[in-house]
Amino acid sequence: ENGGFARHLLKEASTIRNIKHMFDTKMREELLPIQELCLKFANTATAEYPVEYLGIDTSLNPSLDEGGSVAHAIECLEEVRGDFGGTGSLAAAAAITTSLQSMPDILITGYSGLMLPVLEDERLAELGNMGSSSGDGDRLTI
Repeated sequence: ENGGFARHLLKEASTIRNIKHMFDTKMREELLPIQELCLKFANTATAEYPVEYLGIDTSLNPSLDEGGSVAHAIECLEEVRGDFGGTGSLAAAAAITTSLQSMPDILITGYSGLMLPVLEDERLAELGNMGSSSGDGDRLTI
């Protein structure tokens, strides 16, 4: 769960254009020490207890903690402006996904994408609830 970190990154990025740079620098800085530790551990494995390091799943995923919404993090971008599901949301999701799947010097494995589960993201749940009462149910179909 790294929704709070996603919010920090996207707030600092400010625009879709800056997402790739922010993820390639700031997120990479956080992941490299973890990767180095995993590689070191894998290199000390024995034939009796073999360990192979395959990489890190770089996915962004929400938490139910305060500030943990990935959708809310995306709303920090100028192009989205607090209106997840509206203008700029699809472009933001594409830029984030591309960045997560192409981080330099990080061995990437798993889904490594943008996770937007409605039941685990407070902002998405809020938007889903608003859509069901306002008739604007297409809000979550980006």
